[in-house]
Amino acid sequence: MKTLLSIICFIIALIVAFYLGDWTGYERGKDYLPTIEQIQKEQVLSPMAY
Repeated sequence: MKTLLSIICFIIALIVAFYLGDWTGYERGKDYLPTIEQIQKEQVLSPMAY
């Protein structure tokens, strides 16, 4: 049971780190800009993806 809880916490931490990395990359450098714009376009083109 503890291992399951730790795995869930680990996954949540990964997701949070991913989003934080995306936002800092969006503000600091140009590395994330193409991917974020591409994702936004895909979300606009395919609203059924949610």
